[in-house]
Amino acid sequence: MFNFKKRYAKTADHARSGSSKRFGNIKKEYEGIKFDSKIEIEIYKDLKVLQSEGVIKEVIAHPPYIEIYPSTKITRADGSSYLFRECRYYPDFSIVDNEGVIHYIDVKSFPTITADFILKYKMLWHQLGIYLNIIVKSNWKGQETVENIINGTHFSPLSKKALEKRN
Repeated sequence: MFNFKKRYAKTADHARSGSSKRFGNIKKEYEGIKFDSKIEIEIYKDLKVLQSEGVIKEVIAHPPYIEIYPSTKITRADGSSYLFRECRYYPDFSIVDNEGVIHYIDVKSFPTITADFILKYKMLWHQLGIYLNIIVKSNWKGQETVENIINGTHFSPLSKKALEKRN
């Protein structure tokens, strides 16, 4: 039987290292911005270089959240009410291309692609029409990846085309 508390219990090593208690990533700070992993910092550096070269207009690390649906008050048949909290998504980066279109990027490792994340990913697309570009360490190629994101030819690791491409 799987013991969630035992598996993800915060240890003294996690407390000292500043790592996430669930996924073991080490949180770092760069230019006054706190990042969840080293790969996020590397991608941020690459995006800033591409911004200075004029490939993209703007880079925002940890942009404001996207509200998928607002809080809703539900009244039950017995007259009591219940408040459902809003559902928000916090992307890692947003980039603005030279035409002014905003593209959202989220950096993931395969263990962090949870059921909760997949549900939010689908809701962003189907309810708001926002395509979330997922970057895993193995598919980040710098300028080539950013150009694919802007052109709409970047496929996330969750997409059917990416899975077909792998096989």
